[in-house]
Amino acid sequence: MTKYENAKYLTKLKAKIRHECHQCCKYIEVGEFYYKERIDMRPPLSLILREFCERCGIEQQK
Repeated sequence: MTKYENAKYLTKLKAKIRHECHQCCKYIEVGEFYYKERIDMRPPLSLILREFCERCGIEQQK
């Protein structure tokens, strides 16, 4: 676990392009809502910010 893991949070967005959920590998189609990890600074190149479908994103927030 990197030192930035605790700084990550999820935001709910509407897809403008097709994405793939990091957890269940389901495709998130254009127009669907999904959750994306964010950080309040410019992320270092080694930090991976993942995307989750709406169902998996809600589970991640718990």
